[in-house]
Amino acid sequence: MAESAAGDSCQAKVGFHGPVFYNPVQEFNRDLTVTVLRQFSEDHQNFQKEQSEKTDEPPRKKNKLAINEDGKIRILDALSASGLRALRFSKEVPDVGFIMANDFSDNAVASIQENVKLNGVEDIVEAHFGDAVMTMMEHRGIDKRFHAVDLDPYGTASTFLDSAVQCVADRGILMVTCTDMAVLCGNTPEACYNKYDAVTTRMKCCHEVGLRILLRAIDSAANRYTRYIEPLVSISVDFYVRVFVRVHTGAFQAKRSGTKVGTVLVCSGCHAMEPLPMLKRGEDKQENKYSLPTIRHTLTGPDSLCIHCSHRLHQIGPIYLAPIHSKPFVTSLLNRLKSTPEAERLGTHGRLQGVLTMVNEELDEILYYEHDQMANVVKVSVPKAQSVRSAILHAGYQVSGSHCNPKAVKTNAPMQLLWDIYRQVAKDTNVDREKRLAKESPGYHILGQPITNKIDFSLHPGAVEQAKKENLVRFQCNKGKNWGPRQKAKGSVNSTKAGFQLSNAEEHKS
Repeated sequence: MAESAAGDSCQAKVGFHGPVFYNPVQEFNRDLTVTVLRQFSEDHQNFQKEQSEKTDEPPRKKNKLAINEDGKIRILDALSASGLRALRFSKEVPDVGFIMANDFSDNAVASIQENVKLNGVEDIVEAHFGDAVMTMMEHRGIDKRFHAVDLDPYGTASTFLDSAVQCVADRGILMVTCTDMAVLCGNTPEACYNKYDAVTTRMKCCHEVGLRILLRAIDSAANRYTRYIEPLVSISVDFYVRVFVRVHTGAFQAKRSGTKVGTVLVCSGCHAMEPLPMLKRGEDKQENKYSLPTIRHTLTGPDSLCIHCSHRLHQIGPIYLAPIHSKPFVTSLLNRLKSTPEAERLGTHGRLQGVLTMVNEELDEILYYEHDQMANVVKVSVPKAQSVRSAILHAGYQVSGSHCNPKAVKTNAPMQLLWDIYRQVAKDTNVDREKRLAKESPGYHILGQPITNKIDFSLHPGAVEQAKKENLVRFQCNKGKNWGPRQKAKGSVNSTKAGFQLSNAEEHKS
């Protein structure tokens, strides 16, 4: 069976021992990874060229954080399974000097070795048998590190993060997938605490919360080694989250990580949210000093209840509060996709353009609301999304959607304005709160407050998303055959039977 036979538009050929489950939904994940690595490789070459051209500067000490550079990048596919990704990297990503395809299954390593020969890339790809954590720890030495490390396990990647941040070269890229969405989205807060050292609850914006919990876990692991992360692209699609982060080294910048994480107050009634950072940094001459912030709750009213609906508040986190995307990097990805000749486009080219366009339009605001959920709280007819966005824009604030949710409203507008919009809708449609809402309900309290902002629902030019204007594929809704990850593999990973069992990683990715 070949990868391209199952739908991926790639150059690699992959053979397996016996029947293998293949998940076509993961084609997007693989294509996105190839696209990101192509851009990363180009950026790496440009950075190396810039460093070599600085001949007019006084001589400096050799950078002890840099590995021996030959212009080529080194990649580790830590949970390689069949070696599918490693093979694609070797054939589709330029300037790759070495790829280690690692797995803890005898059968998987044998499959990788056969596929390496099948594709004629023995000079680039090396099949390696070993535990992923041990393999990464063996390469934490500066001269052994990889420029790119890919983690795509079954379920959580939390057990691999500590070793992963140590074996990535300075300015290298770490690519992480997690499929335990029930944990990251608040179904089991105790499991989330055990795996990610954070707690959350069920929320409409749970997928972005999951991304921010994962990013905080990676950054926290890096901080222990005076390292920190720069998120490049963070995606929540289908049944998984996928993040691409650049890893930097430096004690001064690592100390700032405390200002980039925090908790969030969440109302149990109206779902209003307020972020609370862990640390604050001094200003002007005191910028190198850090202190605990003085909390000024805008969400808390009398008796520590929500000021909008008088319901109880929950606290989730800690999560990553800084931007989760690098807009310049995403723009580079989009430019790369647009300039790709039609004959060379990847199988999910259209969806890549749509999702990355949505990502590029997202505001760097923390979390989002669902406009229909807010309408449901006050029991009014759901207004058009464009009307809500227009009202926010006319009031002088910014608004965008989110790639995580087609109904998302991400904005820097205060909660008071958002509820004024729905109070205006209730007024325009003659909603009687006494008849429609119970007196103890959050909507009853919200509609009982006066409208303090002028609300204008007329269409604003910026209310229509660019991805929608261009009719790009933004959200995949096909949940048919083979959707989602399969069950965890059973049996020994070292089985030598002829009809081999898939390793956990392969069963998820294949």
